[in-house]
Amino acid sequence: MSQVSTIKSLKAVLSSDLMKNKIAEIVGKNAPTFTTSIIQIASQNEMLSKAEPNSIVAAALTAATLNLPLNNAIGQAYIVPFNEKQPDGSKIVKAQFILGYKGLKQLATRSGQFLAMNCKDVRQGEIKMVDHLSGVMEFEWIQDFEKRQKTPIVGYVSYFKLINGFESTFFMTKEEMTAHGKKFSQTFKYNRGLWVDDYEKMALKTISKLHLNAGEAPLSLEMQMGIKSDQGILSLDESSGEVTEDISYADNTVPKIDPDAERMRMLVDGIETQDDIDFARANIPESEKVLHADIDAKEQILKKGK
Repeated sequence: MSQVSTIKSLKAVLSSDLMKNKIAEIVGKNAPTFTTSIIQIASQNEMLSKAEPNSIVAAALTAATLNLPLNNAIGQAYIVPFNEKQPDGSKIVKAQFILGYKGLKQLATRSGQFLAMNCKDVRQGEIKMVDHLSGVMEFEWIQDFEKRQKTPIVGYVSYFKLINGFESTFFMTKEEMTAHGKKFSQTFKYNRGLWVDDYEKMALKTISKLHLNAGEAPLSLEMQMGIKSDQGILSLDESSGEVTEDISYADNTVPKIDPDAERMRMLVDGIETQDDIDFARANIPESEKVLHADIDAKEQILKKGK
């Protein structure tokens, strides 16, 4: 679809009575401004200006429903084009809804459950202590800003504290982060896309998203919706104007259970004897450093118990 025909179709979708009513229902008196901003966002990006109009509108409505501005400078939500491969080998440009880290933090703040929430890169030498059993980590941050900027990044950490006092920290090495990005992002595999253009922002959002999804944090309906919709190609029900539950993830960003990883984790979690430790070490590759560290920690506990 050409740029001119897409923008024309997009304007037609937005000018329908059904869509006018739906937009007014979500954003109220700001409906005209919202409609204009969608057209401007699509027009200013050459690839997005050729995207399927309904996918653009669905992404924009999702941002509006979450009350997150579609402004790159603010960094809370974005609409990004993606080439979706079809069964016959051809490609169709569609729009993805992207939830920024600042948007994720905004949704967490609104939920009223978080006293504090932050994420940060970790520089070489800043990890002071790691308790592999409890997961507790201690950091000694470099205070000299210029020195810190010159020190290599070794990982990323996410932290939150709930209003009930519960605290949680989640850490990934830079190698683990890169491996995760390449596993769940087709564009990263081919050295393009958001992971290549803005690695740091993607890493910080990913560490926060994985942390919140780990099951320790209370997720509001808004947070659940934002996380579920993130990096998805959303569908629009043309009869109702509603964004449907039919979400596809063209960039392969939805984690799938890796049976080998699950099996190895079960081996470690099930350790009770020295024989279990020996068996786990023999069946888990040395490259799985986190698992081997957990094995070492369990062995130390067994030795102390004797």
